[in-house]
Amino acid sequence: MTYTEAETFLFTLPRFAVSGAEAYIPGLDRIDSVLNAMGRPQDSFDSILVAGTNGKGSTASMIAAIASAGSYKTGLHTSPHLQFFGERMRVNGVPADRAWISNATERYRDVIQNAGASFFEASVALSFLHFAENDVDLAVVEVGLGGRLDATKILTQELTVITNVALDHVDILGSTLADIASEKGGIMRAGTPTLVGTTDPSVNMVLGDMADEIGSEFHMLSAEIDLCETPEEGLVIETMRERYGPMEIPLEGAHHVVHASLAIRASELISKKFPLMRPHAVQGIASVVSRSGLRGRMELITRNPNIWLDVAHNPQAIAGALEIRTGGVTRTSGESVSNIMIGLMADKDIEGIAKLLALAQTDVTVLGIDNSRAVPPKKLAAIFEKLGVHVSDVFISTAEALSALMEAQTEALDESDGQESGGVLIIGSHMIVSEALDWWAKNQGDSQNPC
Repeated sequence: MTYTEAETFLFTLPRFAVSGAEAYIPGLDRIDSVLNAMGRPQDSFDSILVAGTNGKGSTASMIAAIASAGSYKTGLHTSPHLQFFGERMRVNGVPADRAWISNATERYRDVIQNAGASFFEASVALSFLHFAENDVDLAVVEVGLGGRLDATKILTQELTVITNVALDHVDILGSTLADIASEKGGIMRAGTPTLVGTTDPSVNMVLGDMADEIGSEFHMLSAEIDLCETPEEGLVIETMRERYGPMEIPLEGAHHVVHASLAIRASELISKKFPLMRPHAVQGIASVVSRSGLRGRMELITRNPNIWLDVAHNPQAIAGALEIRTGGVTRTSGESVSNIMIGLMADKDIEGIAKLLALAQTDVTVLGIDNSRAVPPKKLAAIFEKLGVHVSDVFISTAEALSALMEAQTEALDESDGQESGGVLIIGSHMIVSEALDWWAKNQGDSQNPC
């Protein structure tokens, strides 16, 4: 089986990214069947399970980077991928290669098919197989959707992390924060500590009650860390055990300080089995991008024009992205943008996002997404304009928008003697960021090292 054949097979399985709720098949029977046929690879390594509405990929990547800095062979499962399926399963930051994916898919194609597994379930099973065959010490695993019935719950993790709880996927997870908290809290294990990053009292009450009932030691990040920043020391994260700093967090935004704090506290909570020290945390977080392959988090792909990519796709995440690029001076650079490019899936809180865009008071370019779940760009533009958003342009795709942007930039440079133009922020969906990276790599050079 070639890699193309393997990818074609995997991508024909039911995919939430393509079909939405129709492809969401809750339950653990199928993943259990596939993993049993593989010899239960998940039993060969320890694991940390990371759930949350936003920030779970960044937090999981930081935890993995700390473990890697501590010389532990570390697996990292995240989703979705941006450019290559192997991104979902990394060992010390290195994605599974095409040859391994082809071979493993060929070995277990019939098993996956006969079990009726979804694309996500197949990717989780292949990740665990990849980690087992590479003898990882620890796997950090990002939950897919919710938690209670997610395929990743098949693990018997050493630690549960829940980054936060916000309204998203309400058609599946429930329409209230309490409903969503219950779904995400469903990954807790008896005798295994749970660490939560949310500061919402009602959410913490739901999660705390669940932890008590299950028998999981409950840790609230807000009660267990202090943050301080001084000109002399820079950013310092202080826990009950250690003072970590100065911290260099290579990701912009206050939310990533929370993610780094979660990762540090998580490393402390697994220290009996994995003795990780202050230098490992400081070094790991400073090098999280290279150690984990994390991308699409306010990622600057070029200058003049400055183009940032961010996978923010719900009101909470988009508010954070807009605060960085339109909300004045930020902790890192404070560089602003004059245009926001955005496309959205139909199941998102479009009205809530529109209100944020209107407050940003900048031009908005609406993008189409090649997906049946997406809002058609003209329809989205009309909704935005009705809600007070200044829509400056509409494109059928991110690729078309970038082509037009770069062509206009070339013309502007010819007329302005090289003066720098306003920046652009591209947000709204992992698919948009994926398309932008693919277009950039094809038309402007290597997207891995653009600047």
